[in-house]
Amino acid sequence: MKIKKRERNPEVSWKSVFQVVKRSKLPWLWVALAFGVNLIQTELLVRIPTSTSALLGGSLEASALRDTIFYYVSYAIVLTIWNLLFAQASCLAVKRARDNLWGKMLRVHMSFYDGNDPAELMSAVNSDISYGIDQTTYLMIYLIPELYYVYRATRTIGNYHWLLVVGIVVFVPIKYVYSVIVGKIFYKAEAGIYEEIGGLTGYLAERVRNLPLIKTFTNEKRERENGRRTVDRLVRANMKEVKVGAASSAMIQVIDFVQQFLLIVLGVVLLQQKKITMTQWVAFFLFSQELTNTMSHVVNEWLAIKMVKASLCRAAKIYDAPEEDLEAPGDEPIPETGRDVAFDSVTFAYGDKPALRDVSFTVPEGQTVAIVGLCGSGKTTSLNLLERFYRPDGGQITMGGVNIGRMPLDKYRRCFSYVQQRPEIFSGTVREALTYGVGREVTDGELMEAARITGIADYIEKQPQGLDTPIAPSGGSLSGGQIQRLVLAREFLRGADVLLLDEPTSALDAQTARGVQDAVLNTFSGKTIIMVTHDLNLTRSVDKIVVLEDGELVGQGTYDSLMAACPLFGEMVAAQAREREAEA
Repeated sequence: MKIKKRERNPEVSWKSVFQVVKRSKLPWLWVALAFGVNLIQTELLVRIPTSTSALLGGSLEASALRDTIFYYVSYAIVLTIWNLLFAQASCLAVKRARDNLWGKMLRVHMSFYDGNDPAELMSAVNSDISYGIDQTTYLMIYLIPELYYVYRATRTIGNYHWLLVVGIVVFVPIKYVYSVIVGKIFYKAEAGIYEEIGGLTGYLAERVRNLPLIKTFTNEKRERENGRRTVDRLVRANMKEVKVGAASSAMIQVIDFVQQFLLIVLGVVLLQQKKITMTQWVAFFLFSQELTNTMSHVVNEWLAIKMVKASLCRAAKIYDAPEEDLEAPGDEPIPETGRDVAFDSVTFAYGDKPALRDVSFTVPEGQTVAIVGLCGSGKTTSLNLLERFYRPDGGQITMGGVNIGRMPLDKYRRCFSYVQQRPEIFSGTVREALTYGVGREVTDGELMEAARITGIADYIEKQPQGLDTPIAPSGGSLSGGQIQRLVLAREFLRGADVLLLDEPTSALDAQTARGVQDAVLNTFSGKTIIMVTHDLNLTRSVDKIVVLEDGELVGQGTYDSLMAACPLFGEMVAAQAREREAEA
């Protein structure tokens, strides 16, 4: 298996990055406190050279000793407080950013995930946003005090002699031009790292979910090699950043060394010419190192900003994605009665790929309707449109005669229970699996009654922990039939009026499939049931069958009427009968 090389996402705009920061809802109070303390720390840092220069110049007067002790102790105390405040501000900022980004991912329209793997995007919540917001918080707290220090220090040095200021600022343009050039390289390197992290996260998540498949085909060695290639790409991306960073750091150090050397020579010359005093020379020497480092740091903040932009690329992409508005009020209320579901000339395509063409059929309230057809005929698409995961490109879907797009989305979806082709349950306990999404308090008696109705009670009663029995991730500790019955019990507890089933028995043996079918029909008797299925035996007991072919409606009616009037349906029934005979 050859792993396809990942395509790099296009660079996002600064506006999108600023929107990420805005929507992250930073803890501004803590940021302001850390910023204020940092200003105090900076003021102390400015005063230390002038207040301690006399002592360092050889004076042992009491005032010189007192000033030195006061400023150094004060600086140490304020620095400690600043570190604590910054840590608090940074942790809260990252926490809020992750929380808000995860909330956005839950609201994003399903069409966004057609071209973006959710597993890969999870690294945006985990690592990308953490680094980006942490660095953003740091820059907000630290950058302005740094500029303030540069201003105060250069102003003080200017009082000694103007040439000293020239010697300091003359290298700033050189460093700035250098940082802009390196910044572009850093952005590409950093963006590549986060892309590869996302790829590795998605790869591992998919493989872990399918470990039984890997083991069944004894494919551990090949998957190990695939994983190694994925990790190697991440390592190469990291090494590129390390090389760029090392080269950049070395060049900056060379520039700083040259600048320090020239400043010392300039200071000595001015001292020898008696244009500055010994005390001013000592103060200038103390200033020069810190000031040079600070100015280099300010210039290098551009590199940090570019790295922040790279780390927030995917978060910006998620925030730019269209989202569902669950709480937006609709123009029309949910019909109380007469909830017939109707497709009226519905057309839909996934991008340039048509899925449904001018499809019209009605599901009367309280009836069971099966949607059948060959693979790619538009069966599951019909359910996705009904759930409003997507919007029709043409025509409309109505419930009770009202366009479903005009109803409040959250209330509308509560009318439906949706059992997908691969029903998923999260890790936790049986109780948590049964009550997920129910939205109300449920007694143990209700839980067991639902379990008895759907045929899962025997399993629960045999477990020592009963309803508190642990469930492995994705239901790995349960059989396919047990998962199906748990899901049906959960949907029974939800009490929705319409049940959507997408291939509910596709992964089950014939006997288990028949049991699940009976459980569905008995449990949801009197409810509207819309079932997508390949098992045409299940369609014998439904009220109506809708036949799709390549996205078009080619027949609808009962089993017997379709056998007589719909050639495709007859061919599908005959083909399935031959398959069963061959298996027998």
